[in-house]
This record gives sequence, structure tokens and C-alpha cells, in this order.
Amino acid sequence: MKKVLIILVFILVAWRTTLAQQDIYYTPNATLTLNGKLDGKVLKLQTRKLDVELSYETAHIIIRFPIYSLETEEDSLSKLIEKSLSEVIFEGNLGMDYINTKKHAPIKFITEGFLTVGNSKTLVKGTGELDHVGNATTYACILSLVMQLNLADLNAQIPLPGLEDSFRIIITQALLQHAEY
Repeated sequence: MKKVLIILVFILVAWRTTLAQQDIYYTPNATLTLNGKLDGKVLKLQTRKLDVELSYETAHIIIRFPIYSLETEEDSLSKLIEKSLSEVIFEGNLGMDYINTKKHAPIKFITEGFLTVGNSKTLVKGTGELDHVGNATTYACILSLVMQLNLADLNAQIPLPGLEDSFRIIITQALLQHAEY
């Protein structure tokens, strides 16, 4: 009887944990683009191996990707990137009380959080927009984030002559419909 009671308690705890996490959305399908300059020419890096954890209830977001997943047409930079074992993590808030997936006009907001790369952690601020898609059957909204990144703030020493220090980060994410918001 004691074993049955212990098992029931574990099942109840697991069930309540699952219910508490229903407002958290996980996806591996977001895209991130880094735009910068190398020798005065436009440089674009992109990854589709972006993992996003988003709380619809609090608008708290965690974004992560391995550096080696960044793709670029610049061969010398590609060789440096593919050797990296570091992960990039952004954890912050979207400047909204909650994620509204019901029909609405575009919602513009300010986002801020900490960007961690290796042992370096820096505060990053940016802007965002939540656009309702309309009659989409699968997705309710498109979430877009834009942030400026300064490599010097991250103490990133990339041995590539001509690489400018400033990058623009663009993140695009489709959001599923949420029953309550």
C-alpha cells in the first residue's frame, strides 16, 4: 500500500508539472541572421538550428544555438566557425505582459536580456514586433526581434582582418495559436 501511495504521489507531481508548463512554447524552427561587414562588404551569417523557449504567460524567452551552426559564404570565416564548440544563449523578456495570439494590430515592443557566449555575458537590447498572421491554420503570429551586437562587448576576438565589430541580429519565429491569449 505504501508503494502504491508513493507511486500515486509521483504521478500527481508529474501531472501538475506538465500542466504548469503548458504555456511554454518550444521550437527548433526559428531563424537567426547576423548582418555585418567584412572588408567593407556585406557579410551575412545564418542559422536555422535555433532553439527557442517562450513563455506565452510571461513573454520570457530563451534562445540558443551552437556557433558552428552559423553558415556564411565567406570561406575564411566558415573555417573559424566550424571549429567552435561554444553555444550562444540569449535570455530575456519581450517587453509585453504576455504573448497575444488572438487577432490584433502589430504590437511593437522593446526587448532586453543577457547574451552569453562562452564565459562572456553582456546585456543586449533591441526591438521587436508581433504580427498576427490572420487566417493561418497552423501559426497565429510572427515574432521578429532585431538587436545590435558589438563583438568588443562580448570580448570576442575573431582573428579575421577586416571584420567590423558591429553586427545586427535578426530573429524570426512563427508562433502557434494559444487558447487563452
